[in-house]
Amino acid sequence: MNIRQIVLLFVVGVAAIWSGYTGYNRFFVPEAKAASTQNQTATVTRGSLQAQVSVSGSATITRQSKLSFGSAGILGQVSVKMGDEIKAGQILASLDPSTIATLQNAVTQAEATLNIAKMDLETAQNPYTASDLAAARRSVQQTQANLDIAGQDLENVQNPYSELDLSLAESAVQSATVTLENAKRNLGLAQNDPTNNDSIRRLEYEASYYENSYGKTLSRFQEGAVGQDKLDLDYGNLLTAKEKLAAAQEKKEISLANARDSVAKAQDTLAKAQDDLAKKKAGADPKAVQKQQSAVMSAETALQKARDDLATKQAGPDARNVEKVRNQVVSAEAAVNTAREKLKGATLAAPFDGVAGSVGINVGEQVGASTVVLTLLDPKALRIDMNVAESDISSLRQGQPATLTFDALSGQTFQARVDSISPSAKVQQGVVNYPVALTLDRASGIKEGMTATAQIVTQQKDNILLVPNRAIRTQGRTRTAQVLLPNGTTETRTITTGMSGDQTTEVISGLQDGDKVVIPTTTTTNRGVPGAGGLSAPAGGGFMGGAPAEGGFMGGTPGR
Repeated sequence: MNIRQIVLLFVVGVAAIWSGYTGYNRFFVPEAKAASTQNQTATVTRGSLQAQVSVSGSATITRQSKLSFGSAGILGQVSVKMGDEIKAGQILASLDPSTIATLQNAVTQAEATLNIAKMDLETAQNPYTASDLAAARRSVQQTQANLDIAGQDLENVQNPYSELDLSLAESAVQSATVTLENAKRNLGLAQNDPTNNDSIRRLEYEASYYENSYGKTLSRFQEGAVGQDKLDLDYGNLLTAKEKLAAAQEKKEISLANARDSVAKAQDTLAKAQDDLAKKKAGADPKAVQKQQSAVMSAETALQKARDDLATKQAGPDARNVEKVRNQVVSAEAAVNTAREKLKGATLAAPFDGVAGSVGINVGEQVGASTVVLTLLDPKALRIDMNVAESDISSLRQGQPATLTFDALSGQTFQARVDSISPSAKVQQGVVNYPVALTLDRASGIKEGMTATAQIVTQQKDNILLVPNRAIRTQGRTRTAQVLLPNGTTETRTITTGMSGDQTTEVISGLQDGDKVVIPTTTTTNRGVPGAGGLSAPAGGGFMGGAPAEGGFMGGTPGR
């Protein structure tokens, strides 16, 4: 072909295309536009919108107890079997009667020992009664009277003398007697000085206390519970207390020695005065005088003994003896508690309502104190354990509601809530999941291990404006909706959207409650065009730029 032919062919082709285009626009396009779009409308209303996460898992019992006896022995009775319903406090099993009888005897013996220890403590705390004190006071008064009589008898024996000599000798004897009595009284006071005695008892108690404290600290030091400083401090306190006690005891002994020395000197002076008086008594019987003097001394000794006995009774209980007996009571109480616990452990009672699980031993077999006899399960204490994908975990929060269905419980739904969310992930074969636990509002009919599917509500908005997703058009970042006006015309409005669901989307601004929005639907009209080979408009949007049914112009996506 030459150039001329090529140009001619080109001109003819352009003319054919122009003729086809002109004929299409004249005959086909207007009719296609008229028939291609038939609009539907929907009313903007207020309602609720939810976002959910669907996840599966299984039921787990969270409250179960492996029950065992507190005592060893032969299993005598099991009153339940696997699957039985059990009430809290119900007796489930017991040891054989002979073991129970032995344990009961041990309780009785321990209680008897405790009663004896309590009586001993009562005696140690109250060693003397009011009548004992009254008797001691009467004894002091009686011995004092006996001494007075003995002294008077002595005076009667030492007769007759010249008036002046006897008077002087008697005065000397009397003076020596008074001195002796004062010395003895001082000796008695020194022996029974309440201040001294109380101080010594207090120091003895302090020494005992620091000795016990040091012993405990030494034990804890050997165990590594305290350091050397604490041990040294307690040891220093012990030495100080013992030194104070020794000093007080030494002081008392010195005081007693001085008092005794004064008594001895007074006795010596009295003896000399009595000898002098005897010499001046011509008719006095030395043997009678000596005998009467012995009676006086015996009376004095008896008086001192009575006074000592009264002082002992007035001092009250011995603190060290009371503490010793009190420790015996504590030990006896511990033995009673131990015996009672062992007896209580001979029967097995249910700690809570539940269902008997496996029974692990038979009647007649030997059981130890920790042998598991049966397992008690609480079917109401259920938890649903699930693994949530990492793409969904950020939307979950504690307390979110969920609806559960179970494969084994067809047609039933259960309400639950998110109880806990693990902060760490579980990675299996490269898949990252997070453990999540749900708690049930009720657990009737659910058994451990049942497979569950949960719809967890991650977000919900109520009383919001809702518009169908198909009514929203998106171009770039702008979202619009066509509103049907009362006069039959339409108006395009720019809208702001919020939360979005499968069918509807929240409208924040741009629309009002009751507005009617246009939901475009499309129909297809096929009409042949002369010379076009039966060309037809594409479905869902028309030829050359018709609007799609969803997503706005030229393939936009629904507002989300």
